[in-house]
Amino acid sequence: MPRILIIDDEPRFIALTQEILKVYGYEVITASSGSEGIQKTQAHHPDLILCDIRMPEMDGFQVLKAVRAEHHHIPFIFLTGLTEMREIRQGMQLGADDYLTKPFSPRDLLRSIEVRLQKREALDAAIRERAEAAIQALKLHLEDEMSSRVTSIACSAEILLQEYDHLERNQVMELLQTLHTAAQKLLHDYPSLRKRLD
Repeated sequence: MPRILIIDDEPRFIALTQEILKVYGYEVITASSGSEGIQKTQAHHPDLILCDIRMPEMDGFQVLKAVRAEHHHIPFIFLTGLTEMREIRQGMQLGADDYLTKPFSPRDLLRSIEVRLQKREALDAAIRERAEAAIQALKLHLEDEMSSRVTSIACSAEILLQEYDHLERNQVMELLQTLHTAAQKLLHDYPSLRKRLD
């Protein structure tokens, strides 16, 4: 279940919001100050953060900056009693994903959370897809590299088998040296190549 962190200095508001979210199946963590919110973000890695703007000691803008410094992917929604667009714009410019003006309805709260979690899920899926594509490309590259080395050994061995009676000693030695070098390099690199392929 998604884990939501609520950061607010009003105990009654936290209790009410926590109850709404639990009814709809969310796991809820709470913090009564900005500094506590940052600590719980680091400890619990929430899927989304709801944060009040105006709090003593550390306001919501400071919390957002601290969270974005290390957890830029966590959706962040401001909770505010402010109606001034200047404050709202400041939050969005700092990287907030959305804002809700108190008092808000449970429907608005749940809808905002749902939209942000869906966007996060879509982003995570895209990142996973790109990562998987990169891994597959690397595997193909490594497989080609291993195949090239094995082919070099096989070709040198085939020449020796078919043309041995017609080769000069120095040509035989050159082919043997090629075989030896390719085999040694393959033996040396194989463990790391195999590990990267796995």
